[in-house]
Amino acid sequence: MSKKTKIISLIVLVIFLSTGIFAQGFYGSHHKAFAKKRRARFMSPMGLYKMLSLYKDKLNVTDDQLAKLKSLAFYLEKKKVKLTNANRELKLKLKEELAAKNINYNNVRDIMSKISQNRTSLFIEGLKAKQEVKKILTSEQLTKIKELILQKKKSRRPMKPQMERRVPPFRNK
Repeated sequence: MSKKTKIISLIVLVIFLSTGIFAQGFYGSHHKAFAKKRRARFMSPMGLYKMLSLYKDKLNVTDDQLAKLKSLAFYLEKKKVKLTNANRELKLKLKEELAAKNINYNNVRDIMSKISQNRTSLFIEGLKAKQEVKKILTSEQLTKIKELILQKKKSRRPMKPQMERRVPPFRNK
């Protein structure tokens, strides 16, 4: 080997090894951007209804509030099922359109806009449900719910890192 090839191969080797080194520990759980914040997030009305029916006495929830939450939860679930099924049918039409020899771009655009409209309306319905929940429950109940959710999150056992979760296919016993 000539001196020039040795130098080039050494540089290439250093580049490959350095990418492995830099990929190791930059973004772990200690990094600010990727650290999980412990806060209570908004639950779906169905999950909230289930939780409130379990902790009815602890959270001072009335039967009237539970009935309103139940109707809201089932309304939102029906809407969700309707829109997701519509999107599945639209995605099937989109696949058919894209599988054709000559693609009609106007049809693709129409299908994509309908899918987008369905997603947007589902998102808006979720926001409306969130506002309705705030109208149904009192502020004290909402703070108690957030505290309960945070308490449950803190009491959970943390997940193992991905490398530790892997089980070798063959174990020596």
